[in-house]
Amino acid sequence: MEKIFTTKTAQPVCHPELVSGSDPSAQVARCRNKSGMTCKTKGFTLAEVLITLGIIGVVASLTMPGLTAAYQKKVTVVRLQKFYSTMLQGINTKIAHDGAQDCSMFTSAYNPDEVLEFWNTNYAPYVKTIRVEKTLQGVEVDFLDGSGVYIAHVGTNASCGNTYFAFSPNAKLLANVRDKRLDFGSSYDCKNTFAFGTINNIGPVDRRDLWPTGTREELVQKIKNGNAMLCTKLIQYDGWEIKDDYPW
Repeated sequence: MEKIFTTKTAQPVCHPELVSGSDPSAQVARCRNKSGMTCKTKGFTLAEVLITLGIIGVVASLTMPGLTAAYQKKVTVVRLQKFYSTMLQGINTKIAHDGAQDCSMFTSAYNPDEVLEFWNTNYAPYVKTIRVEKTLQGVEVDFLDGSGVYIAHVGTNASCGNTYFAFSPNAKLLANVRDKRLDFGSSYDCKNTFAFGTINNIGPVDRRDLWPTGTREELVQKIKNGNAMLCTKLIQYDGWEIKDDYPW
């Protein structure tokens, strides 16, 4: 019987030895397989590496601002909605216990002692904080998630409707509204500071009284005309989302 023999193709078994080639900017690795064939592999030059890194840097510089802005918007919306729901839950608990929000302590405008009493009476027992501090005209409150609110009473009577909340997703930026007229739209920037008002039996609310028709078109137009107090309402109107036409 005739025997049939098969042979296996020799696979390169490389034992590279780095040597200097004719090109001083590159190194050549030489190896031999079992058949005695010589193979060479060449690495990247320094110029090629630098060009690649430059391209990566350009792409990163074009994409990172958009990614950063998207992240900031997401954080803003999450903390804004959390503040709204937490404060509303707190004042609803107060109302369930005592029948109404208490604003009887107010006898003057921009009195930090009265604002602090307002906070301690209506919200402090129900809202977790890490700092509550009086300022020249109001009170600053920092929350566990890094956000904060500046509160001031702008009227000379005991109406809760004269109490304003300036919320910031970053408590460190409350300095932007500290001791400003919170009943002025120019005190808010729709990015780092957001306006909330309050009425007798409802806690912090958006200023919908400045937006009578209820249409989104009017809401956007009023904001573009400088009424930044309505930015909070626009985000809420859009389902707690920052749309493309939002004045970010």
